[in-house]
Amino acid sequence: MKALIARLADAYGPSGKEDNLRQIIRAELKGLSDYISEDPLGNVHAVLKQKARAGRKIMISAPMDEIGLMVSYVDEHGFARFTALGEVDLLQCLGARVRFADGRVGVIGMGDRQRESARRSLSEFFIDVGASGRENHPLQVGDTAVFASPLAEAGTTLIGKGLNGRIGAAILIETLRRLKHSPHELQFVFTVQEQVGQRGARTAAFSLEPEIAISVSATPSGDTSGAARLSVALGKGPAIKVRDQSLLSDPRVVRWMVQRAEEARLPHQLEVSEVGTTGAAEIQRSRAGVVVGCLGVPCRYLHGPAEMVDLNDVENAVRLLIQLLAMPVPF
Repeated sequence: MKALIARLADAYGPSGKEDNLRQIIRAELKGLSDYISEDPLGNVHAVLKQKARAGRKIMISAPMDEIGLMVSYVDEHGFARFTALGEVDLLQCLGARVRFADGRVGVIGMGDRQRESARRSLSEFFIDVGASGRENHPLQVGDTAVFASPLAEAGTTLIGKGLNGRIGAAILIETLRRLKHSPHELQFVFTVQEQVGQRGARTAAFSLEPEIAISVSATPSGDTSGAARLSVALGKGPAIKVRDQSLLSDPRVVRWMVQRAEEARLPHQLEVSEVGTTGAAEIQRSRAGVVVGCLGVPCRYLHGPAEMVDLNDVENAVRLLIQLLAMPVPF
């Protein structure tokens, strides 16, 4: 699965420009579902339609896009000012390399580094591509970049950019590969524009009309020095979300996930967070409402150039999803 994660994580695909990811994902999905389609917004649907009498329509979603930077202005010194596509962690930005769609590489710099400031703002940062002025500058307003940090390994730990969403996409593909049978109609959905408001999840749920939905992505860990008080740590299994900033998971889904994990003796954690959210929050509000839950892979240094996850957590997330989808839903 590491090779799959690397292909997804290293691909260029900020919010709104997920074309590369669509091509990679469609190639990986070939032969794994009854049909594959794309909706007008760009979501990829891979659907298994065979359903037993007691089966349900279950949507399993993960984002394709990653956080990015968009050029908003080029100043007289040739530095490109930018806005964020998603929730970029400014503390991790300074000195980071970024890559544009054409392969051009730049470095994130900052004006007055000595000035005392409790909080930095995007207006203080710029992208330096080695240009000396505004005239004949290689960048234009609207050009987008992502962090330039290929996936690396440290034991069972994976480190790289884009893992926030791409780890969920890898889990969905691997689950489809291994799942032998399900009594349900399964709607595997790879969504666009997650980082800028879960827009793809909203439209996909409206189109597919699932009865139950599970969102899969990375989730913040609380196991680093000085981190927020979160009972989520790397290497202790996937996190079953109870609450986040915008979502209250359905208690029946939480119990279902915990029960299946315990029956299969899979490590797992419960997550209650006051920050961030996933596509499940938008799916939950679709049409007349959807019963939702969320499965997260603990991740350190989220929304930066070197996100970190444990491969064992990824593997156990796949195993838990298979346990959930292979048997009837108990409610």
